[in-house]
Amino acid sequence: MSCPDLETLYLRAADGDEEAISHLESCEACTALMEAHQELERDLRHLSDPFPPSHFVGQVMARIEAAPVPVRVELQTGFLILLAALALGVGALVAAPHATAELATNTATSFLNWREAFFAFANAAGALWSIAAIPLIAVVSALFLASLVGLRRFAGAALTEVKVS
Repeated sequence: MSCPDLETLYLRAADGDEEAISHLESCEACTALMEAHQELERDLRHLSDPFPPSHFVGQVMARIEAAPVPVRVELQTGFLILLAALALGVGALVAAPHATAELATNTATSFLNWREAFFAFANAAGALWSIAAIPLIAVVSALFLASLVGLRRFAGAALTEVKVS
């Protein structure tokens, strides 16, 4: 009896094909190959990527610090960004003939709206202060202290992590 292709035999046996299972039980060569194949699969599943050496990150950071970006390159990049922004602004103003007047009108309207909102908020705060100063102080103090405690807890955890590493 000739042995079928090992891959076909393996897949058929995994699917529960009686003929493939009986062939594996009767043929020692196919059984040995199948066991070797299964052992290889188990070994491959247990393999993992090795961790980098412990000094790897330090060496990379030292190389980065040793070769900083020249100031000239940073100035050129900033200048190019400034030129691009100015060109876009001029292009937008040229593209719409009444854009400057519309921009000025919108800016003035926004300023007036924000001024009105500021004075309304100031009046509301004054009224609230005259009516409920003590509860207002208590609530604001509680919020402030809770924020400080949370910040202290957060900063304290970050500081201990830095000290450990």
